[in-house]
Amino acid sequence: SSSSSSSSSSSSFLRSRGSGADACPYRGNMAFKTAAQWADFFSKFASMSVHYAQLASQMQADVLVLGSELTGTYGQVDAWLDVLKQVRQAFHGRVTIGFNWPELVAGQVDSRLLAAIDVVGVSGTFRLPTNVTQLPWQLPDVSELVHAWQPHVAALGKVAQAAGKPVLVTRVGYSARPWNWFTPWDTRELDGFDCSVWDQCYSPAGADQQRKKERKRKRKEKKEKGGRG
Repeated sequence: SSSSSSSSSSSSFLRSRGSGADACPYRGNMAFKTAAQWADFFSKFASMSVHYAQLASQMQADVLVLGSELTGTYGQVDAWLDVLKQVRQAFHGRVTIGFNWPELVAGQVDSRLLAAIDVVGVSGTFRLPTNVTQLPWQLPDVSELVHAWQPHVAALGKVAQAAGKPVLVTRVGYSARPWNWFTPWDTRELDGFDCSVWDQCYSPAGADQQRKKERKRKRKEKKEKGGRG
């Protein structure tokens, strides 16, 4: 009986992200219909969180992050506060929640949740607009990516100021595929994996090195073609 009840609720609490063949359940769309279902979820979530809190304590971790982009649960403030209370009994380091960045920056996270954590955790797939139009073979200039990061940095700075505590980036989403800086949340492959683009979004220095390697490779190919001619 309990098994079928759990299966039923778990199949209905996630709405799909995307459509057609690309649709997939997304944890941020969590939406239970009844108080009993919410209570059941948070009971299980609390047990799991305490388990990881105990592991974090054993490993002497500095910070424990609870959840990632569980946007649909942010309205259940009392349930979250109870989870945090249980976790703090097992773990005495800093505790945070991996909030989804659009809701966090827009001020849609309850102030009581922000007050109950030690640092403001943010999970983000930060879009980095550039002037690149030839896709997916053209890489953006490093200076463009650095410039594109600035509005996000400024917005998170305002969040830290309003909360009175530092912001901790708990997750940055860039998949290893072409053009991932523009739509980092899109997990579909365009032309397979491209780790050079992934590295570029995280590290301008790494991107610069990649560009130098690419130029060196092209010069070598040109030289080899000239020798054969």
